[in-house]
Amino acid sequence: MFRGSDDAALLRTAEAQVLESYAALVQVVARVAAVNARLVEGGVAPIPLATYTPPPAAVGVPTSVELLQGQRAYYAGEAARLGEALRAMESVLAERARPVAPLRPGPRAVPAAYVFAELSRGAWSFFKIALFPPFTMLIAPVLLAPWFAGPLAGAAAMAAFLVALWGVSLAGARKRLRLLARGEVGTVLQKSEAYSGVRLRSWPVLWTNGWDIALRPYSGLGSATTLTVQTPRGRIAQVTVRTGPSFHGVVLADPETGDGLANCDFASAPRPDARGEWDPALPGRVWATSCLSVIASLALATAATVVVLASLDLQAL
Repeated sequence: MFRGSDDAALLRTAEAQVLESYAALVQVVARVAAVNARLVEGGVAPIPLATYTPPPAAVGVPTSVELLQGQRAYYAGEAARLGEALRAMESVLAERARPVAPLRPGPRAVPAAYVFAELSRGAWSFFKIALFPPFTMLIAPVLLAPWFAGPLAGAAAMAAFLVALWGVSLAGARKRLRLLARGEVGTVLQKSEAYSGVRLRSWPVLWTNGWDIALRPYSGLGSATTLTVQTPRGRIAQVTVRTGPSFHGVVLADPETGDGLANCDFASAPRPDARGEWDPALPGRVWATSCLSVIASLALATAATVVVLASLDLQAL
């Protein structure tokens, strides 16, 4: 009789414990669902959620102490896992809600490192595409074709190509450098997003959070965000940002012309320091891409020069 009483007491205790664990898990799941809605809105992958069925004790189904203890451990483990993921994502959302650092009114000085990064942006855009194998097979024959007419023709074509490449790069940099010198941070009045039919899978894209810009993989549909912003002087500008994740960065707008750009569209990844001036430090990836564009251009020019000199020596012999 006492043995039966003890077993019944253990079963009731186990039932109470598993119901308590399940109730705690349900509370965490509700918090995760609320955070997931904010993450999806911000273009961030949500926290994975499973379907958690209530324990047999909740519906009066007979069970055993061992089964109840196993379910309690499972519920507790899931609550701990989701709680850890929740804390991490809440810190991400808190970081995104951080006020944008102030930028003093222009005109302001543009650091030399920013100028270097912006001037080399166009050249790097070409080399980045040219290094992608499908485009390499298309671009290489075009660059090599003039060499079949002779070394001088090939060198002249290469010189013309490099001049055109850097000319376009310099022309494109003018707008960005003007905005860095005179642009004002715009207040977003309206925001609309349109998704393309292109699905990206672990593709490196720029993620924005205020002035912070990070290069991270993204999986999902590409999108174009159209922003209507107003400068402190009342100028209205419209800016389109093409990226994968939702844009949460800063827009610089020219108070005179109304031209504007998102901060992720600048090669220099600009951000102000504590004084409201531009922080001259560049991210490592920006230094790498800017230097690679210069090195690649010098390598092409050097190779063309060597070939021409070698051909002249052979003719002299």
